[in-house]
Amino acid sequence: MTEINYIREQVNLKDETYATVGRKLGIDARTIKKYADMEDFNLHKPHKQTRTARVIDIRHRKLPAMT
Repeated sequence: MTEINYIREQVNLKDETYATVGRKLGIDARTIKKYADMEDFNLHKPHKQTRTARVIDIRHRKLPAMT
């Protein structure tokens, strides 16, 4: 969290560019931009989808008689 605070301070208050802050910390400029522009730092858990299987259950299926 201290790195994020440092990034936000350098970019937002001291008008450093994303690239210069990125070079100082060894982080990509796009990551610096992400943290500098971020408002909500709570991580949201993605909703896990549940799906029904389309596999036919062979135990309950009647097979044709072999002759």
